[in-house]
Amino acid sequence: MQLSELFVQPSYRKYFSESSDPFVYLTAIPAGRTLLSQGTETSSLYYLARGRCRVYAVTAAGKQIIVNTLQAPCLIGEIELISGDHPFRVETLEECELAVLPYSPCKDLLLEDPRFLKQVAWELADKERKNALRMLQMASAPLVHRLAVLLLENAQQGRVRLKKTLIAQSLGVSYRHLEKVMKDLCEAGILVQNGKDYTLQEPEKLQELADAVRIF
Repeated sequence: MQLSELFVQPSYRKYFSESSDPFVYLTAIPAGRTLLSQGTETSSLYYLARGRCRVYAVTAAGKQIIVNTLQAPCLIGEIELISGDHPFRVETLEECELAVLPYSPCKDLLLEDPRFLKQVAWELADKERKNALRMLQMASAPLVHRLAVLLLENAQQGRVRLKKTLIAQSLGVSYRHLEKVMKDLCEAGILVQNGKDYTLQEPEKLQELADAVRIF
């Protein structure tokens, strides 16, 4: 993608006016790279033009959990830009193409731009609503449905490469309980285990399980 192509996309222009255009540059980041680190200051805002990213948090007890999966097009780092907090680690889930808006000199331009502030405010309010609904969903749904959502969101080319300890911590269940449910999915032919990885053998059935608990 060229900058000239990016600048005419409605999904980009809903955030950014032309005042920041001279300072924007594009970059491609391979899978598995960290864009934002929890507790560490950043120097840029990102617009995810292509690809997916995974959002992590580490609890006070030292447990790592998966918070969310981001899908292009979207912003990365708007909370950090506006609040100065750095609550999450963001890692590329696959190769991603990003527009980078360096804080110097874009930060002041963005924080004074009504278009940017209005769109970000709307999206943060929408995220708050969705997060509340997601918490209700995850609190009441059986593990197999919640697991289906996580597997689909984190699959790479039909395979999931996540440690089961991370999955268990992210879903708030015991390792033993998770093992049993994943074994059941394998016996049903929905998953196929390949060493430490799992292939989504019948993703449509996983989708049915995930859709059964989606409330937005």
